[in-house]
Amino acid sequence: MSSAASNAESIPQVVNVCAFSVAEFAGSVPALLECLAPDEMARAGRFHFDDDRARFVIGRAMIRRLCANHLRVEAKKVRFDETETGKLFLADAESRNGPRLEFNVSHSVGCVMLAWSFAGPVGIDVESMDRRMSQSLTDIAASVFSDEEQA
Repeated sequence: MSSAASNAESIPQVVNVCAFSVAEFAGSVPALLECLAPDEMARAGRFHFDDDRARFVIGRAMIRRLCANHLRVEAKKVRFDETETGKLFLADAESRNGPRLEFNVSHSVGCVMLAWSFAGPVGIDVESMDRRMSQSLTDIAASVFSDEEQA
């Protein structure tokens, strides 16, 4: 067996998910801003509503902390790049050594969710539900996912 095959087999096939309450972390937003890159701080400053700013800062800071822990660097030093659809990925050369950390962030209303794995690409989506509308997961998925994502 090749070393690449044995390395792949030793990587846990696990997807980790973590949820954060915006209300519980709102008081931490000023401290969390400190681990963001200058462009992210500027973006956070352009949000009109405090709740929108808090969701962005909490999500970005927590994913930065996760990646910083993996790379063993300060959170502020983590460099991201984006796919053409805007999904973040690690741009640091160090991230190419060993298993690749894949992650995704989603937020809606009072919740921020992170998903991460070494098993392969991951995605997560959290959506607010209006109780007056359909509760069918199929209907909800059709309203927020592309045909490919629904499949």
